[in-house]
Amino acid sequence: MTSDPSPVDIQDAEEEEYVFNEYSVDDTLNPLERFLRYYQADFSLQRSALVRELVDTAVFAGYEETVRQILPQLPPLASDPEPTVRLTLAQQLKPLSSFLVKEGGEGGYEQVLKVSLPFAFELLVDRNVEVAKVSLQTIRELAELVRPEDVNANLLTVVIGLAHDERAEDYRVVAAELFNHLAKFFGPECCSTDVIRELTLLSSDSSFSVRKAVGSNLGAVCRVVDTPEAQKSLIELYLTLCRDDIWGVRKSCAEAVEEVSEGLPEEARLEFIVPAFCALLEDGSRWVRARAHESLGRLLHTLQSKDITEGLLRLYTDMAMNETETELSEHCAFNFPAVLQAVGAARWGELERAYATMLRDEQWKVRKSLAYSLHEVAHLLGRELAEQHLVAAFELLLKDLDEIKLGVVVSAHHFLKVLSEEKVELLVPTLCHVPLESENWRLRNEVAKCVGDVALLLSPAHTETFSAVIALVLRLLDDSVMEVRSSTYRPAALIVNYLYVHKNESGANLEVFLKKVLELAERPSFQSRQMFMYFAQQAAEIRADALMEEHILPVLLKLSADPVSNVRLVLKKVMDQSFVGEELIRVNHHTILIGEDAMTEGLQQHRYPTDHARPSAADKEKWRHNAVVAEIMTTLEKKAKEDEEAIAKLKD
Repeated sequence: MTSDPSPVDIQDAEEEEYVFNEYSVDDTLNPLERFLRYYQADFSLQRSALVRELVDTAVFAGYEETVRQILPQLPPLASDPEPTVRLTLAQQLKPLSSFLVKEGGEGGYEQVLKVSLPFAFELLVDRNVEVAKVSLQTIRELAELVRPEDVNANLLTVVIGLAHDERAEDYRVVAAELFNHLAKFFGPECCSTDVIRELTLLSSDSSFSVRKAVGSNLGAVCRVVDTPEAQKSLIELYLTLCRDDIWGVRKSCAEAVEEVSEGLPEEARLEFIVPAFCALLEDGSRWVRARAHESLGRLLHTLQSKDITEGLLRLYTDMAMNETETELSEHCAFNFPAVLQAVGAARWGELERAYATMLRDEQWKVRKSLAYSLHEVAHLLGRELAEQHLVAAFELLLKDLDEIKLGVVVSAHHFLKVLSEEKVELLVPTLCHVPLESENWRLRNEVAKCVGDVALLLSPAHTETFSAVIALVLRLLDDSVMEVRSSTYRPAALIVNYLYVHKNESGANLEVFLKKVLELAERPSFQSRQMFMYFAQQAAEIRADALMEEHILPVLLKLSADPVSNVRLVLKKVMDQSFVGEELIRVNHHTILIGEDAMTEGLQQHRYPTDHARPSAADKEKWRHNAVVAEIMTTLEKKAKEDEEAIAKLKD
């Protein structure tokens, strides 16, 4: 016999019911009704969710109802006490405005000017930093929708108003940022007059935060102005800020030097910007010097090789050997390819010592930067210099930490392409040895991705080197991590086809490798048989037609009658995607139920490589009329029907 609920239980139940009624959303309402009912709900998550769906709601309601019922309700959301709601609204303003312009034409455009832009400017000066940051990006996007004849009234006037607002320095900081971000919309004439005048006033503001913002936001304006007078005014403004009493302002000038330099004529860079920047490199503030050295490489990249003096380049290379400020070598390594591109391979002798020093730097971040940029440096130097100076770097970095090895491996193919075939043959075994030295599966995965393209750089006659590559690929095909195995299918197909095409030169390697791959289809493990199908799919996608017809399709025909339904399910997927041209797998629900508990890497792991296109319609048309392919599809359909009948009997 059950006892009556206690008063406490009744009270708890009533509280739960109240909470449910208070915070739940009526799913029977359409999007517009839901928005109108809950946009002022007490529960902030409800309001945030509604704002996140604002554009979808507008599309559902249509243009007329959006203007009549949705837009008038936005003011309370723009001033919502919850920052998440305001942030979400700022994110939705651009897509909402695009909808208004698309569906409403001239009327929708007017709504953008009267509603969207004012809300964006209001959120721009929000007290929450994230809201203000998103709103700045939103205004830049909304400016794309504003017609040139409306820019002054709806953008420039508002920004100038912020620049003269004395209530808070944040408004003037935002104004300095907007003058720069919107410079291309203001145009050369407006920037040469109004914008430079306002920036000049802001550069003498009593608040160092405002002056700092001006120093950081001159690059876009420099690129837009096109008269010597305007450029001279901007140079004077920048040089004044470089001499500011507050170190934070000078630091902002050091940060922005690359953009300022790019926006000015070559003569102005050499006459004004470089001397001012050299002064910042010797500034009395450690923070200014550090930021200037960080920007030095980027500044050099904006100059011509003939304009980079030995002394100026030495300021950069000395960073690699600075023992007191170790972070300088990080900046030197990070910008090394850009500086090399600027000065050219002919001046490698001036950079060589710095590069060799950084290769043995105690800081792993320095060596990591060099590892990831090794292929770029090789391309810039050319074959002769790369073989003289970078082969040793390649070998050295491949013996370093896993994070550094990874940087070399991801671009190993591009690096080795620069070298001669003899050097490639020498270095490939070193690359193949990398997975053997590490338990890091991500490193093995990157080796798997690149080994196929690397093998194509070798001559098939290099049987010993190819043997090392084949041994590595077979090892990766049996890797314990699914992602590694999946990444190996395409390289395996590339290598088999390459050896097959050059069968007269490849010796026993073709026979050995092809035999091992075909053995996947004979293994007792159904996962191995699935792996063979993915290998076959990659062979089809690289257009290894002769190999497919002679060796692979007969094996697929045999697997089409495999006793394990999951094997046939994967084969059906492969055939649909790469052979017969149907993108969707047509599998009845009974077949899915058979494999539901035992679904393996078959359907779960396979994805198209992002850097390789799917088979073309012509490729699929070719295979669709192949007799063996037709027989495979017929057998699969037959086995699927047998599965249905077997399940029906089990149910009976």
